[in-house]
Amino acid sequence: MKYNMALTPLSTIFIGSGEELYPYEYTIKNGYLYYLSIDEFIENLNSNEIEHFLEIAENNIIELRNFLYTKYREEFGYIYKVKVDKDFENEFIKKLNVTNIQELNALAIEKFTNSGFNHYIPGSSIKGYIRGAYLAYKGKDKISYKLERNLNKRTYPFNTKETFKETKFEKDIFNQNNLNPKSDPFKFVKISDTESISNGIIVRNIKRYNLKKGNQMMPKYIESLKGLLSDNFDKDYQFYITIDNEKNRLNTKISFKDILDSCNYKSQLIINKELNNTKNNINLNNFYKQLSILYDKIDKNNEALICIGQGAGFNSKTHNLVNKQFNPKQHTSVTKILTLNSTPLGWALISNNNSNSKLKLGDLQTKIKDEIKNLQPKTLKSEIKKYENNAFYLVGNYIITKDEFLKDKPESIKRNINDTKLKEFIGKKIIFKYYPTDKDTKGNPLGKTEFIRVEK
Repeated sequence: MKYNMALTPLSTIFIGSGEELYPYEYTIKNGYLYYLSIDEFIENLNSNEIEHFLEIAENNIIELRNFLYTKYREEFGYIYKVKVDKDFENEFIKKLNVTNIQELNALAIEKFTNSGFNHYIPGSSIKGYIRGAYLAYKGKDKISYKLERNLNKRTYPFNTKETFKETKFEKDIFNQNNLNPKSDPFKFVKISDTESISNGIIVRNIKRYNLKKGNQMMPKYIESLKGLLSDNFDKDYQFYITIDNEKNRLNTKISFKDILDSCNYKSQLIINKELNNTKNNINLNNFYKQLSILYDKIDKNNEALICIGQGAGFNSKTHNLVNKQFNPKQHTSVTKILTLNSTPLGWALISNNNSNSKLKLGDLQTKIKDEIKNLQPKTLKSEIKKYENNAFYLVGNYIITKDEFLKDKPESIKRNINDTKLKEFIGKKIIFKYYPTDKDTKGNPLGKTEFIRVEK
């Protein structure tokens, strides 16, 4: 049976090709990145410019990048162009005059999967989530193994200590004595790549964020696919799921219902877990509230949520949440890969195009926002007058009172808040600056507000 499917990105999605685009291979103009054809670029230079170009191309990569930026025009031609996030464009321009080659190389961009520069989502990425979800759903009463952190690779998530057991669980779940590619029932489930992504690709910054400390590590730059909830980008991409159980002589047969039930089961586990884990990050928690409302409204006989690609998280790629030996206090990762506006990566909706009940996401998005309106903190712009005569903390893009900030915080943090310092600002207008980068001018950690002065 062949199912005509649609994949709708809900958050930023990044599935890397393993290739990078280096800062001397591209330039940025007016919100677009141009992957340059050097031959066509040279054809548009005069003889003196060509001579200078050849000289710096061999001896000075930093000057070459500046030359490309100064001289390039879109009519010179390009291999392909994609939109860039404003934050990345600002960073690119800011570093035009760097003298450090390492700082320049930090602007390398990880490429999205592509074939001949046509971007797409691989069927293998979709199938990987489906297979893992099936094992979690069918094996939720059987899966039990110890976890340990690899201390030699501190940024890595938990590795299974008893990896042989994972294979045993799979054998039991699939009802097979031996498990290999020939005896895997997913051999009879074929998932195509999506159609070519004609628009929706954007170059943006992502960060590794520590949920406990509230800080982030060095950002990196990626070609990514925009999403509905993260970018108000409503677009779906066609692909196919083919299930050939007529040829399946194994003990286990996978049905289309199995696929949807499994994906929705695992996705709900992840959403519920993240709603609890992200209480201290307002923007991130707000995203999962929207996702939770969306989950409740989809037609689960024809639609399912999935989480794929880089940044999808440890729980999306393992059986962690159904593992009987999982300990939330010991085995919960505190770091996440996020966009600069603190939305997660990887979420998408898959829908059966053969059904008439396909959710109209564009219409639903407005309803979702209305439903969480009372739950969502007010933005700084709309609330500044309310708080300007009181002490406050700035968290992300939101302004909150001291009591709101301390809610759910441990006693140790509550005791260390300098109440006297805060009271100095009551009844006065506060002039402040918020730093979304690594550190502020005084070397304070990320996410802190620097008070500039107090006006009477």
